[in-house]
Amino acid sequence: MTFYFHPHRNAFRAYVDWFFPTVSAWLQRDEEKAATWPARTFRRQRFFDPSEFGWIGSEKDKRVQLRRAIQSIQEKTRVMVVTGAGISAESGLPTFRGKEGYWRKWNPRRLATLEAFQRTPEIVWQFYYERRQQIRQSEPNAAHVAIVQLALNCAEFLLVTQNVDDLHDRAEYQGQRLSNGQIIHIHGKIFVSRCTNPNCDFKRNDRNAGDVEAELPRCPRCNWNLRPGVVWFDEDNDHNDEERIEKFLTKPCDVVLVIGTTATFDYIRRWVLTAAVKGAWFIEINPDKTRLSRFAHHVIHRRAARVLPQLVNEAVELGPGSFG
Repeated sequence: MTFYFHPHRNAFRAYVDWFFPTVSAWLQRDEEKAATWPARTFRRQRFFDPSEFGWIGSEKDKRVQLRRAIQSIQEKTRVMVVTGAGISAESGLPTFRGKEGYWRKWNPRRLATLEAFQRTPEIVWQFYYERRQQIRQSEPNAAHVAIVQLALNCAEFLLVTQNVDDLHDRAEYQGQRLSNGQIIHIHGKIFVSRCTNPNCDFKRNDRNAGDVEAELPRCPRCNWNLRPGVVWFDEDNDHNDEERIEKFLTKPCDVVLVIGTTATFDYIRRWVLTAAVKGAWFIEINPDKTRLSRFAHHVIHRRAARVLPQLVNEAVELGPGSFG
């Protein structure tokens, strides 16, 4: 039997050396390799270094940033776009975590959890009635339209929006809209009302219906309460929606655009970084720095409604090589 033993081994390691020589040999090999490794550091390692891909960290030359972003989009065929409340804020809808966000004024546990709805459904419905009315009075902005234009010029396109409004659905470019297969509302849709009875699958779209705020909506089939068709903080995302995103990410994307989101949720960051690690050119458009900014190839700290139409127009219309 061949084994090695060291006087400074602890009792357990000595036991392994004696009775499990194969394992002992593996450990010895790893230790020899480890001796050549540099000293460990607790500094968090990135998936990649943005500086290697031409990322510009300052605001000194936004035009250069825009040109490089345009070049990354030209002739790309698989594009994923992720949007958050920031893109809808430019249509007049409040964000959630910004300076004027909903959660600065309201406790989300009182308004956006299943527990809150079961306890005080009247208060929760009042909040969503008001939000529905705000959305009805809002219109898609130039950034929503630019996303439709981009989708029409891609062989494969997927929009993952965290917004429960219907501005993406209503946005049109040259009379065309995003198809249902091109958009995923990962946090649900605010105009959908669905039954709370687990044995009833009734749901309806109340976009064009007048909300009667004095009454709790009831299911016409079983007379249980209806609830807004959104994903609350104490609920999981729809499994089918997550599967669609994961399936899209099985093939490499050419570009991933992240617009108007603070990237608070870990699954949003995971999907974006998965696309980037597989080779997607990662562009972030947000007035403020986010948790994803340091991973992006291009960060454009401007409002999407101002910069996105220009970016898409030049990428689509001018074609490759326009900026040499």
